[in-house]
Amino acid sequence: MTQNIASDSTDIQIQNAIQHFPHDTKQALSYRAYAPHLASLHYQAPIKNKANGKSVYVKPYENCSDAVSILFCDTDNGDKPLRAPFGLMNPPEGSNNMDRKTLALTIENDQLMNFLETLDQRNLHEAYGHKESWGLKDPKGGPLPDAIVNVFYKSLIDFPQETPDKAAPAIPFKPTFRLKVATAGDYQTNVFVKTGDVALTDDFGNAVLTPTGAQVFVPVMRKGTFDELTKTALKGCGIIPIGKCSGMWFAGGKFGMSFQATDILILPATPRPQASFMFNGHKAQLVNSDTPTTTAQPPQSPIVDENSMHIDDEVQTFAG
Repeated sequence: MTQNIASDSTDIQIQNAIQHFPHDTKQALSYRAYAPHLASLHYQAPIKNKANGKSVYVKPYENCSDAVSILFCDTDNGDKPLRAPFGLMNPPEGSNNMDRKTLALTIENDQLMNFLETLDQRNLHEAYGHKESWGLKDPKGGPLPDAIVNVFYKSLIDFPQETPDKAAPAIPFKPTFRLKVATAGDYQTNVFVKTGDVALTDDFGNAVLTPTGAQVFVPVMRKGTFDELTKTALKGCGIIPIGKCSGMWFAGGKFGMSFQATDILILPATPRPQASFMFNGHKAQLVNSDTPTTTAQPPQSPIVDENSMHIDDEVQTFAG
């Protein structure tokens, strides 16, 4: 986000990108598939939103009515699932829409980081060319210098905050990006939870194989709830999200791009392996604490009368 996109080269990139853009824009594309086509994004004219503010809708390309819908975790290409270290966060107090919450997701690889940085650059390039219509004006009159526009822009990427002495991150988390989560309304976010995997078969019941001959498995999932997006519930879990671009927002002198999660798949945490305590060469067994257990006791010694040192033959011993 530190360098600007030259306008001449961008115009050429946009024309080339439109010619080669995937036609099925109704489906979510992975960020890797979208990366070559960011130059073709079309920023519509500003409109007045419900909060009496300003919004700019963004489409895959000009004259396209579909939304920009992105799969932010490309597991088919080896991506690690994302993490949500803070869980689902409420909007600030006084917000006019308390059902629109935020989920901060970790950036797990350089490719996703590069994608978000390039998208930041694309947004800034558009802002430089539409300062007047976007309301990016100098209070003293005239358009803002590009350097000031950069200051007012809210990046898609959040880096861990530094300590007061700037020595080290205050929170040892990876950089994150934000998705809005709608917990109610017509555009409520869908939450799913993976419950296992099933072998993929074709229409004739034959196993589907990879080019190397390995059997293909696909996840089985159930419908989830927003309670499963809390910080505690998500501990150790992975996240695969699909986000739809809501467009450019403008508020409090700042502006930026927002994405709303349309679908979230939670991958439950992998159970920790049982500890291997060894006794007499054998592994200790884990049992349900509610199950009664019988513990064998060593044979008791016969009772001895210390005064006479006489063994009481009538005393019986029991094992258990």
